[in-house]
Amino acid sequence: LATALASSAGVAQFEDELRRRLKSLDAYRQGGDRQSLLSLWSNSPIKIIRKTAAPLYVPYPSSPLVVGIQPGVLGTLSG
Repeated sequence: LATALASSAGVAQFEDELRRRLKSLDAYRQGGDRQSLLSLWSNSPIKIIRKTAAPLYVPYPSSPLVVGIQPGVLGTLSG
């Protein structure tokens, strides 16, 4: 996502099921995905520095998240 944001004005994310997206956060590493999503929400700059690639910096990332959810499932997300 960061690579796409570096070369465009913004990238929209579409997810047909909000519950699945929320449950998949941090599935592979603790604190990574959830923190990244919150940083995108607050429009914080993205900085990625890796040994195997050139540093990547996106000063104003824009990546809206468009989701859908069924009314009966909405109540299971509280608490």
